[in-house]
Amino acid sequence: MNGRAMDFEARTVGWEKPDPSKHVKLEHVVEEDVTYADLTLDTFGVMGSRFTGCVFRNIRAQNVSLGAGMDQSVYVDCTFDRLKTPYMAGGRTRFERCIFTAVDIRDWRCFTVEMVDCTFSGRLRGGFFNGTVPVEDRQRLGRERNEFHGNDFSQALFGDVDFRTGIDLTRQRLPEKGAYLFLPDAPAAIAAARASIAQWEDEGQKDDAEFFLAQRDDDARAGQHQLFIPESVLRVASNPGQERVIELLRQIVS
Repeated sequence: MNGRAMDFEARTVGWEKPDPSKHVKLEHVVEEDVTYADLTLDTFGVMGSRFTGCVFRNIRAQNVSLGAGMDQSVYVDCTFDRLKTPYMAGGRTRFERCIFTAVDIRDWRCFTVEMVDCTFSGRLRGGFFNGTVPVEDRQRLGRERNEFHGNDFSQALFGDVDFRTGIDLTRQRLPEKGAYLFLPDAPAAIAAARASIAQWEDEGQKDDAEFFLAQRDDDARAGQHQLFIPESVLRVASNPGQERVIELLRQIVS
């Protein structure tokens, strides 16, 4: 890690004596061209810090937070190579021109994450990105929206990952792997699909189709008028009614 000293934070869990080398906390640091590499940890946390041109390589941790605490952490021209974690808290974080290479992130919940001109490859297995800042965070962050554009997800494989509350998907490159469904005007597509399924004779299929549409409608009503639905979510819709309405939506947007 280029000789950089780090703070280690230990917590007592039950009667087990914790290993302080498994808990890394970087708090209010400003660093440039520093490398953190080959770490296997329980927790990796960053609070109110700024990194420029830094490399985070082959970090494996049970819990990662790149923007913990009350102050925003900023990453500019940084690389995250082979980051692997079952849980990554979004926190108060901004990424500019960062590269996420061959990552494996199971759950990444981003209420107040900003992301501009970043590139992804690897697996995002679950989570979401918000376009708007929750009301309770707006005064401290000084904004109502998260800046989120110019990002390239084309080489990433999405699991159950959502773009929510008004992210402009025309300003991103979306994943190209898998049999995804993209609705560029979700409210119009949902309305057209509902008009069609009203003519179906099978009431069970109609109910199942409406359940699928209602979930998409909730996202649209929350401000996400463009919907990207990854293949893994579509696979869950395995009953005939939902499969039928998915095919109907494909026809509507084609």
